[in-house]
Amino acid sequence: MEDKSVSLRPMSIEDYDGVFSLWRITSSRALSFSDEKEELNKFLLRNEGLSVVAVCDGEIIGTVLAGHDGRRGFIYHMAVSPSHRRMGIGKRLAETAIRNLSSAGISKTHIFVFNDNFTGQGFWSSLGWVLRDDLLVFASPQADSSGEVRV
Repeated sequence: MEDKSVSLRPMSIEDYDGVFSLWRITSSRALSFSDEKEELNKFLLRNEGLSVVAVCDGEIIGTVLAGHDGRRGFIYHMAVSPSHRRMGIGKRLAETAIRNLSSAGISKTHIFVFNDNFTGQGFWSSLGWVLRDDLLVFASPQADSSGEVRV
């Protein structure tokens, strides 16, 4: 059941507080220093118009952070508020991100989903995405602005 009172629009850095609040509820273990406001601003500028927020009654209730490296697209922090799930918002966000990436000349997109995020795995599978079990992801530890090393 699609909620017509929800509008989608490009994400801007002015959305940061609402976006980050939603991520803290839905994706807190996936957050890192690269999600701080300055870092997100760099990402949004580099990938202008690709990330989207879903808004209902002036509140951000969904996000999809999308970008590319010139060859492959990536979706990060796809999130919908628990109170607005099962209304088609996630599907609209995903389809919009893919359409935006396609318009930028990107024909293949990946998303990282935690091994134990069965809800996320089911969602992406229901959209026709295919699980790749032939590779692992490695991360290079980086020091944040305080000098703390994080992955």
